[in-house]
Amino acid sequence: VLKVATSADFAPFEFQGENDTDYQGFDMDLIRAIGKEMGTKVEINNISFDGLIPALKNNEIDAIIAGMSVTEERKAAVDFSDEYYISKFAYVRLKGDTSLNSIDDMKDKRLGAQLGTIQEQEAKKISEKTVVNEAITSLILELKNKNLDALVLEDVVASAYVSENPELEIFATKDMTD
Repeated sequence: VLKVATSADFAPFEFQGENDTDYQGFDMDLIRAIGKEMGTKVEINNISFDGLIPALKNNEIDAIIAGMSVTEERKAAVDFSDEYYISKFAYVRLKGDTSLNSIDDMKDKRLGAQLGTIQEQEAKKISEKTVVNEAITSLILELKNKNLDALVLEDVVASAYVSENPELEIFATKDMTD
């Protein structure tokens, strides 16, 4: 059995299916194909994103598949596969909020980002008023309730959430390598 962990709130890469053990998305399809190629059963566990590397280092799991971007800090802790997707930062606001039109407009604003992600690091570079949470869904709710001014997410993930929440919009993007 190949024990794998993910953080299943990162659609379209990984997300909760119809029940508590049904995980769907690109990464889930990929790890199942890898398991099939290896002739090994794959057991997928859902844990918080910031707990993935500690679980791997503590030998609780054999691998992580969770849309995790390579950083120098992470490379010092774990080995990575070849990159198979390069993404961008996306900045999300309430639709029609004309006070936010660029990244510079977010200085001193209440930004939200997922705990333990490179988006958290990006948000903290922009504003000291950054709020982090384990779940993107909670951040979306905080933005909709006007407890946050904007979110910093991965672009394809932001697109998925914006398509499900018509009161939100992406107002800027940036390459992660900038």
